[in-house]
Amino acid sequence: MVVQNSTLFSTGGALRLDYPHYIVRQADYAANRALYQGKLIYTIAPRQMGKTSLLKRLLGHLEAQGWCCCFIDLATMRNLDQARWFRNLGTAIAWVCDIPRVRSPLNDQQEFRAFLLDEIGLRSSFPPLKLALFFDEVEGISGLDFSADFLMTIRDLYQQRDLYVGELLVVFAGVADPATLVKDPAISPFNIAEEIALHDFSPAESFELTKKLDLKGVPVDPEVHERIYDWIAGQPYLTQRICELLEQRIDAGQIETVTPPMVDQCVQNVLLNPRTPDKNIKHVLQDMTNPSASQPKIWQRLLAGDPVRATEPGFYRLYLSGIAAESPDGQVQIRNNVYRAALGLPTPLSQLVTASRVDREEPAVLNPGKAWAVLVGINAYDDPYIADLKVCVGDVAAIQNALAPSYQTAQLLTDATLDSPPSRANILGALAAMTQAAGENDLLVFYFSGHGTTGGGESYLLPRDARLAALQHTALAMSDLRQLFDQSQARAKVIILDACHSGVAMGKATPLMSSEFIQRVFAEAEGLAIFASCKQGQRSWEWPEQQQSVFTYYLLEALQGKGDFSQKGFVTVSDASAYVTDRVKVWSAEHHIPQTPTLQYAVSGDIVLCHYVGANTKGKT
Repeated sequence: MVVQNSTLFSTGGALRLDYPHYIVRQADYAANRALYQGKLIYTIAPRQMGKTSLLKRLLGHLEAQGWCCCFIDLATMRNLDQARWFRNLGTAIAWVCDIPRVRSPLNDQQEFRAFLLDEIGLRSSFPPLKLALFFDEVEGISGLDFSADFLMTIRDLYQQRDLYVGELLVVFAGVADPATLVKDPAISPFNIAEEIALHDFSPAESFELTKKLDLKGVPVDPEVHERIYDWIAGQPYLTQRICELLEQRIDAGQIETVTPPMVDQCVQNVLLNPRTPDKNIKHVLQDMTNPSASQPKIWQRLLAGDPVRATEPGFYRLYLSGIAAESPDGQVQIRNNVYRAALGLPTPLSQLVTASRVDREEPAVLNPGKAWAVLVGINAYDDPYIADLKVCVGDVAAIQNALAPSYQTAQLLTDATLDSPPSRANILGALAAMTQAAGENDLLVFYFSGHGTTGGGESYLLPRDARLAALQHTALAMSDLRQLFDQSQARAKVIILDACHSGVAMGKATPLMSSEFIQRVFAEAEGLAIFASCKQGQRSWEWPEQQQSVFTYYLLEALQGKGDFSQKGFVTVSDASAYVTDRVKVWSAEHHIPQTPTLQYAVSGDIVLCHYVGANTKGKT
């Protein structure tokens, strides 16, 4: 059977109840068996593991047996006050039980209990009511003043089910640790419920799903199924996503035979695309920026490759984030090779990623004209309250050498350029001259290595003569910088910030990239590519052994050709971002400190940063 005009794979939320390619796992059998035995059950697992799809299939089975089934997404009720919360819950249950109007006031858990027993009819209905309540996204009740009372009521109703004629089944699912929802085991429904473990697809289950690619009517290399599992290790959403991407290429007529390298291309060009990372990977990595008290140590050990046991404090939160899993021998491991690659960690498939980049279609470039750059590096500041730095001047000189063959003008303003020191007036003057001189097809680059800070609702880069007591008049505001770039007719504009070597805030403040600074740097960046050396909450580290910053060290490697994965003869902004981000993440993991470069790309097309010595393609940028 060939289904070329039908969609086989879906990642747009929970699978439909009638989805024909649902993979039945051990959790399905365990949950059905437990419900048949009348047990209260729950499943706690990372996001996009198939929890909601499991609940809806259980609901469908029970409805077919005559049960009144109510599915409640608790996350949608998070911001309601107590009375409205119980009222909405009661209305949903009444609707599935064909009760047109709720008569009970439903202001609290006691009235909710009476509502289920008397108005819904658990206590005395005839024929006896069979009611099943499915509570999804159970973390939605976390922090509610009445959450413990609600869960205690559910437990008591279940415990006392022999006292009424109706039948009651309850299912919970979510991402929250049950211990954080109800700390007292005496009132917790989870303490008496059966846990349904929801695992990644086994190799056989993964193969069962990926084998559906055969239905598209094109040959599929048998090694494709193994390659998908090698990358993803059975994570349900990512398995569907890879198959969905391959299906889209088949339907578009781009594939005559599905091969393992096409899987590698999907991983690199879509899942790990630095500009548009997959939502699953983006969420998993973002979750790691808000660690629990016990998590940082276990996480840093895991990144460093040290052995970590699943019994250690902090593992459960890592597990629920989705980033980590327990191996059969009880060790903790990064969950799959896609996540390892997203973290910049080496994987057995790393060479395949690099190779797949060669085959991707390169976007049109924006700057066939001249290239102009203003390069600023500051080690020593006039203001005694601003800490001096060590490697900025050398970093900027090295960047100038890398750019010089491709740039008509690469003006240097550092402590070493005595005739043009990096003062506020000189920087603004150089930028104004560059932006005014550039033509429509030209490239503008501003590279800054030094301190940055915030004040009065603005992010500032600090020139050598900046004064912390008068930032507005002595520092370089990012809004002024953007205005200068906006006034230029050049379409290709790049700002590279290797700021915050010792922190964006000086004095007694924390030496980290503040959220205010980075957010305002990236604000209103339309028409610009802005590449920053680290995320908020991090610092841009110097590398004493190399006498450079980590960011600039790898940026130089990218500009000298290592970032040109597809051997074009030049390095684009996207190339540089991908290479630098990968290498800095690896360096960070090896040194047990966090630093992740950040690119905001608000430009249509790609920008050539430079050609490099030894490239096959010659000519100007």
